[in-house]
Amino acid sequence: MEILSPATANYDLKAKMCVYGRSGVRKYWVIDPLEKSIEIHQNKEGSFLLADKALLESKSGKGSVSSHLFSSLKINLKAIF
Repeated sequence: MEILSPATANYDLKAKMCVYGRSGVRKYWVIDPLEKSIEIHQNKEGSFLLADKALLESKSGKGSVSSHLFSSLKINLKAIF
């Protein structure tokens, strides 16, 4: 799980994500406090694909994300942001 900050966001979303993918990390959660969003990326053969994304207060977005590993885990963005 990564909580982005303006100072390290580029490094977290590029270099770290690549290392984690090659290392076999199955899921990579990215929390962006500025965008008020959560992304869940799933590892497919060494690289991550976006599996789910929620954006708070977006007319076209969702307000929660769910884990595919833990079916009962649902995170409501209003509770976080």
